[in-house]
Amino acid sequence: MLKNYNDYLAEIKKKEYIIKKLELEELNSLNGSNFEINGDIKAKGYMTSNIENKIIKNTDKISKLKKEIEEIRAKVDLIDSLLNTLNSFNKRLLELRYKKNLSLEAISADTGRSVKSIFRTINECINKLNKKCRINVEKM
Repeated sequence: MLKNYNDYLAEIKKKEYIIKKLELEELNSLNGSNFEINGDIKAKGYMTSNIENKIIKNTDKISKLKKEIEEIRAKVDLIDSLLNTLNSFNKRLLELRYKKNLSLEAISADTGRSVKSIFRTINECINKLNKKCRINVEKM
């Protein structure tokens, strides 16, 4: 999950952009449609217009995207919560490696520790976090 942290954040931004785009489409489609300004539908018998169908589809897409965003945010929150259980140095190492995407060599230069030491510490931290994550899931 740590490796995907930035991908999760990018995916949230992408989905938020799509939602904004769909909402703008809805607003533009409302002009001349059979929808009231407050979102209520005027009686029109059993027929709906293409515009109304498009708005309904967009609303469904927006709802689905918002649910997906919440699921991704839950993953990001889990990662952040797990990182907060580590001491400040170990947390910093993982943030440099996975949030900032720095190489082991760059982290080594930044911290003054050997690449081998950084690699070993990061792996130990990941193993600790994996154990904590399994325990948390099993308790649910």
